[in-house]
Amino acid sequence: MLACHLSLGAARRAVQAERLVRAVQSGRGPDLPTLLLGDLNEWRQDRSALAVLRPVFGPSASPPGFPSFRPMLSLDHILTRPSGMLRSLAVHDTPLARRASDHLPLTAQFDLAGRAVPEAPARGP
Repeated sequence: MLACHLSLGAARRAVQAERLVRAVQSGRGPDLPTLLLGDLNEWRQDRSALAVLRPVFGPSASPPGFPSFRPMLSLDHILTRPSGMLRSLAVHDTPLARRASDHLPLTAQFDLAGRAVPEAPARGP
């Protein structure tokens, strides 16, 4: 699982997303189911961070949660790899949640069945 809060600047977000993709694709990463979640500061699917993450995680289905007093933008995202692991995604919208932050929290359900991680090969002495 990767939790992140990306930059406000589009160019920096793209670089940060590229680094996240490299981390996911290195070592045993390609064999592991992956959750990426956080404030990506991006709502446009074809721009900066989401455009970089899309080939690996698929498109984001995050609902609007910002600003909490009148949600219009989807800045917070939960992405999975493989993308089929995400079963439901919703904004937790209550009066207390609106008071707690300028972002409404996301809730999600995942299906991990059949997503077993292959065993690492045995290493010699």
